[in-house]
Amino acid sequence: MVIFGEGCPLPRPSSTVGSGCVTEILYGLRDSQRERVAALREAGEFFWLDVSLAETSLDDLVEALDLPERAAQALATQGEAGGRSRGFHADGHHLVFTTSCYVESSDAPAAEAQRMRPVEIRVLVSGEYLLTIHEEPVALTKLLAPDIVDGRSEQYVVYSVLDAMVGTAFAALNRLELRLEDHMAGATVMRAGRVRMATVQ
Repeated sequence: MVIFGEGCPLPRPSSTVGSGCVTEILYGLRDSQRERVAALREAGEFFWLDVSLAETSLDDLVEALDLPERAAQALATQGEAGGRSRGFHADGHHLVFTTSCYVESSDAPAAEAQRMRPVEIRVLVSGEYLLTIHEEPVALTKLLAPDIVDGRSEQYVVYSVLDAMVGTAFAALNRLELRLEDHMAGATVMRAGRVRMATVQ
């Protein structure tokens, strides 16, 4: 696995090592990444490109990846209505859908540092690459750190990234459960204190 640049339940695909290729992971679409994307497509090598629309426009992506009109329109449509659409587009060459990934809440008070918030992710899967798009200026390539081993199949790479996204939802649920337990414990202590005060009185 090569990381280039900085800034649900599914059956697990076969993890059989393929032809020994290395899946490259890129974040952003600045000049160096744009050139690398072109080189990878020219060589026919599979890659994962993660992009924040806070840094790159959808039009730039469409141009860099030479997306056909229907796939480009599907990506745009998935971003409408606040990302609430759960439909998907499939044309035999591209699969486009929206999912969620949970990230740390940077603006949460110190007492709520464990809170996580959902980020809508537009996903495009093709035989050439996996594309993830989001409004937030966060690098999913670092946040998710999926288990991608060199030489695995393209299907396994896609599975690993989506599985890592699902894992963030479980992490968010776990943190919520811990917070609820803390609140319940505090409420129990307060009730016990009231009972003792009533007994004394």
